[in-house]
Amino acid sequence: MSATRLLTDLRAMGLRVVEEPGWKTRGNNWAVDGEPEGVMQHHTAPPNPFPIKKLYGPPLFRVKANVATHEDGVLFLIAYKACNFSSGRGMSVILRDNIRKSIAPTRNATKRGLKGGNRHFWNFENSHPGDGSVIPQIQLDTIIVATQVVTDHFGMDPEQVISHAEWTSRKIDPNWNGNNRIAIKQIRSGVAGTPPVVQPPPSTDWTEELIMALPTLAKGDGFASEGKAHTRPDVANAQGLLLANGHKDQNSATPESATDGWFGRGTDQSTRDFQTANQLLADGIIGQITWTVLLGQ
Repeated sequence: MSATRLLTDLRAMGLRVVEEPGWKTRGNNWAVDGEPEGVMQHHTAPPNPFPIKKLYGPPLFRVKANVATHEDGVLFLIAYKACNFSSGRGMSVILRDNIRKSIAPTRNATKRGLKGGNRHFWNFENSHPGDGSVIPQIQLDTIIVATQVVTDHFGMDPEQVISHAEWTSRKIDPNWNGNNRIAIKQIRSGVAGTPPVVQPPPSTDWTEELIMALPTLAKGDGFASEGKAHTRPDVANAQGLLLANGHKDQNSATPESATDGWFGRGTDQSTRDFQTANQLLADGIIGQITWTVLLGQ
C-alpha cells in the first residue's frame, strides 16, 4: 500500500483528483494495525464549496479529513495517514451493534474501545449543507467510486463504511437526499455493487483544468515550518497576481519583497482585501474560486 498507488487507482477510475501539497505524508500513524479501521462519511457545512484548506491548514493545522469532495465532483486528497482531530468518544451502542448486527465497521471494533472516532477512520468530508437536500449526482458518484477505491486499497469490506451519525449521537451527517440513513445506504450499496461511471461535465476551456491543478494557499505556506529551505514559487505567483490587481502586501517595501514566496500576514491581508473587493468569502485562503478571479476567468 502506498499513497502513490492510491492516487493511481483513483485516477484510473476517471475521477478528477486534486492533490493538496504534502498530502502523502500528512497525518499521524494509525492507532490499530497500522491502517484505518473503516471509512467515515461526513458532510461539511456552508459555505459551499467548503474551503479545503480549513480541513487541515491554519490556524490549528489539525487534520480533519483524508479526502474531500465538491459539488462539481472534484476529489481533493488531503492526508494519507490518520487525522489528528478527534470528534469525541463515540457511542458504545455502535460498538455493540458492530459486533451483533455487523453494522460497519466490524474488523477492529473490539480493539477500538471508546476512543475518539475520526482518528481511526479514513474520513470523507463532502461539501454539502447537510439539510437533507439533493446532492449533485456527479458528487455522489465520486463519493461512491472513491470510497470503493479506498476500501479496496486498505482491504476493507463495504460494511466498514460508516456514517458519522452512527458513531456519535451528536451528529447527523452525512445528510442528503432526505436524511442520513438514505445517504449512507446509497454509499454502502454503491460500494458493494458495480461502481458508477463518473462523467465529468465537458469542459470547453482548458484553463479550467489548469486552475484545478493549482494548489490551495494560505498563511504559513512557504515558511520553514513546512520543512522547506526555500520559498514557494506558487506563493510568489499568487502575490504577483494580487499586486497586479491592485492589492499590495502592506508589509513589503518593494515589488521584490511583495513577491517573496512567503505567505505571511501582509499577503494574508491583501488576499482578504482582494476577496472582499470581489465579493468572495474573505478567509485569506487562495483556493480554486479565488484563483479563478485572480486570473480573470
